[in-house]
Amino acid sequence: MAKICRGKRAADESIGDNYLSVCDSVSSQTSEEAGEARELAAGIRAILAGGGQPVTRIYACHSPEKQRWFRVNATPLHTAARTAR
Repeated sequence: MAKICRGKRAADESIGDNYLSVCDSVSSQTSEEAGEARELAAGIRAILAGGGQPVTRIYACHSPEKQRWFRVNATPLHTAARTAR
């Protein structure tokens, strides 16, 4: 997942980035990281489609100045209207 933040020097440079788009661009590669990106994107898409389980990933996003890690949490939110289907 480090490729998600490649070239980003500050944590706030990623604000507004679309995780699905970034994961899709990484997942076209063949590597362990690409597999993690595909899993994360699939989990987020399942939640957006109205199902799925919570997804959490922690990944390194180091800059030249310091080491840092980020956590992605995607959780389905159920409302009374949604569960009454």
